[in-house]
Amino acid sequence: MACFVWETYLFGNASVADILSAKLVKGWAKGERKNFLVSHLESYKAALLVSSDKADKLLDNIVNLWFAKFHWSIPVTQSHLYKPLLIPVGPDGFEILTDEQAQLKKDVIKRMQTVSVRLSGQCVI
Repeated sequence: MACFVWETYLFGNASVADILSAKLVKGWAKGERKNFLVSHLESYKAALLVSSDKADKLLDNIVNLWFAKFHWSIPVTQSHLYKPLLIPVGPDGFEILTDEQAQLKKDVIKRMQTVSVRLSGQCVI
């Protein structure tokens, strides 16, 4: 039911999966999102000079920080939303997701990891 609410309330007839997993092109990051990415750019470039292992670990950290600040269920086009959409949470503190939502979350996270790798060339932001 929550997924239906997402679609009708925020996105009209568009698919939530399509919106959340759409390819990001140059200039997609704006405002607070762009500031976040730019703030990590120099440390990521420095880590790349040391080793790919160090850069990978830093990248994982940056992605985790990103999703702590910008919940995976908030489309990058929704800059005014700072709270995630309603997703039930179990007693263990983990989100209760359908199989489709779990796959979508994985896709969104993978997209951000890919975008973050391309950060060093500044071709995305």
